Amino acid sequence: MAYSQVSQQLVWPVNQNTKTWKFELILAVSLLAVGLILVPAAVFWLGSALAGDYAGDGGAWGLIGKILADAMRGSLTAWSLVLTPYLVVQFLRLSRACFRPRKTVTGFTDT
Repeated sequence: MAYSQVSQQLVWPVNQNTKTWKFELILAVSLLAVGLILVPAAVFWLGSALAGDYAGDGGAWGLIGKILADAMRGSLTAWSLVLTPYLVVQFLRLSRACFRPRKTVTGFTDT
């Protein structure tokens, strides 16, 4: 067997399922990154604007570090904050799928 034939057999098959899983993984990782960095930064900014200065050490990075530490300890509150972007996107996708007009089947007769 030639080298090119062997190398072609070792290539990961790319089909629609592989593309779907790849997209979902990229989506989950990117939204988790948003939840880990941007959401706590937004909480810090909004909290500073509404309630005044953050009482903890380190400013925005201190709050982000506290949320990350709480998430590593398994805090449900921290994880709900971190997962919010992913859950919102998944809810919007589910809503769109539920309310999308369905294709109708024509050409069949009842006999």
